[in-house]
Amino acid sequence: MGTLTAVIIIILLNSLSIWLSHYLGRSGHNAAEKKDIKEISYLSESGKKLATKEDIEEITHKIETIKNEVSFENQRKHQFIEERTNSLLRILRYAEEIRNLHSQLLFLLYDETDLSNLTEIIKETDKVLTDLGHECRITAVTTNDQALIAAIYNLLDTSQLYGAHFCHSGSVHISYAHQLKTNLELYKTIREEGLTKEYLKLREAIEKNKSNFNANIKPFAEKQYDAMIEYLSHLKRLYKKDFHIRLNFEDTTNKNRHHTT
Repeated sequence: MGTLTAVIIIILLNSLSIWLSHYLGRSGHNAAEKKDIKEISYLSESGKKLATKEDIEEITHKIETIKNEVSFENQRKHQFIEERTNSLLRILRYAEEIRNLHSQLLFLLYDETDLSNLTEIIKETDKVLTDLGHECRITAVTTNDQALIAAIYNLLDTSQLYGAHFCHSGSVHISYAHQLKTNLELYKTIREEGLTKEYLKLREAIEKNKSNFNANIKPFAEKQYDAMIEYLSHLKRLYKKDFHIRLNFEDTTNKNRHHTT
């Protein structure tokens, strides 16, 4: 009993010691493993959250940038279209103004009291033709519509010829009127018969210039009118609406009139 029992007790204690050692070691390992997994999971989730936040900020920034770029581009396109439309309408307005200046100059041919008004009309015609040329060139370089470009330059060319011819008649009238005034003053001073004849000759030239004015200008007025009608057809094609021109003087072309409402 004594010796056998002692041996058995020693064996049991050793086994228990081994089992406890193994158990405690495994438990410690599991605890460490669980802790590691927990830390790894936490770091992973934190990384995901951090990455997600950074990604969202970056994506948001890119979206805002694109939106701003699109908005700016749309604004530029809208501004470009608006500017081109205004330029096209100014071309029409300047072409109309040439016809109005023709009407005013014709009226002033019969007003010999103040030639400065006639001079101002000639200067204004030159200014309007310069502005018309500028608008035509601006519009021509901002469009690829070759038919429209051709119509624009045709309107410019016919307007320039039209304006140049009625301004020439106005200048001739001014020259005759100045000579007439000088001759009349001399006649009042020395009363020579030759001066009287010269006066009558100048008066005849002035009246002839007046009577031939419309006949001489008519071909150029007709060509400019046709160019305006062609130009209006292109505006209608572009904007899907009718455009009209104003004729504020007697129409010598015997064509259908277009009036603004």
